[in-house]
Amino acid sequence: MNGDHSLAVHALVYLDHRATHLPSQILAENICTNAARVRKVMRPLASAGLIATKEGAEGGYALARPAAEITLRAVAEATGTTFVKVNWTPGDVHEDNSNTPPSTTSPNRYSASAKANNPARFP
Repeated sequence: MNGDHSLAVHALVYLDHRATHLPSQILAENICTNAARVRKVMRPLASAGLIATKEGAEGGYALARPAAEITLRAVAEATGTTFVKVNWTPGDVHEDNSNTPPSTTSPNRYSASAKANNPARFP
């Protein structure tokens, strides 16, 4: 996750809370950043259809759909955020544990070969 993703989520939550169009300056004050950064982060959210923009004195940003329909995945995709995929299970790296729940891989969570290769690391 990066700062743009965090800022976008914060802005979306605040927009939902206020339930009205808010200018970038008001969002920036709430998020503790500057209005130019808010506008930069909000552009891709508008392109993704997550927020609506309105120009003029009563303009600003508002949610384009109900907050319950906006997922963190949609925000991440809009902001270009990628998450680390963790595909780790305890056990021997040479064993195929893809279909075995971690609790049945080994009685002590670590494989016998891992313990044998690193006796000081495993009690």
